[in-house]
Amino acid sequence: MNRSDFIKVYWTQYKLLEKRMIELSDYVSITPKNYSTFSHQFISMYLNICSEIDSVAEEFCSLLEADAKPFGISNKINKILDKYSKLKNWKCVTKFPFDSIHIVPFAKFNDNISADWWQAYNKVKHFRTEQSEGGQYNYELANLKNILYSLAALYLLIYKINAEFYGDVELDMRSSIFDIDFIE
Repeated sequence: MNRSDFIKVYWTQYKLLEKRMIELSDYVSITPKNYSTFSHQFISMYLNICSEIDSVAEEFCSLLEADAKPFGISNKINKILDKYSKLKNWKCVTKFPFDSIHIVPFAKFNDNISADWWQAYNKVKHFRTEQSEGGQYNYELANLKNILYSLAALYLLIYKINAEFYGDVELDMRSSIFDIDFIE
């Protein structure tokens, strides 16, 4: 895949998801006070974002090693983090006019354990109507916090692929929601 195709396939999809998130912020402000807010629109967003993360992570792994096709998001993300360990600490910070929220989406990926936001995605995807011991339905995990973490993860993966394999990171790769803090 060349850079032009990468942008058409992955960056364009990210920008559509980001645009939708900005539109939804007219109804639910992007602030930690609203982290637990969930909705049917958020379910749709969450499923779309995480599906895209899986595809981008698969593409990333293929770029790293053409023959290797790891199965499962933990294996894919850990393969990426093995090569780019600093990515685990990279932080997305939401831009004005949103509250300044610091998100480190890959911090909790370890060995065969995925981050909380990914585990919640699997509950929403596969067991949506089941309830936790506290009585919360799994579909309620499609909330603002998990959407922000997953959208930040998608942005970081796309940004890193572009930087490593296609060159110019500034051209075309500016998010309307996030800035990146490259924590070393």
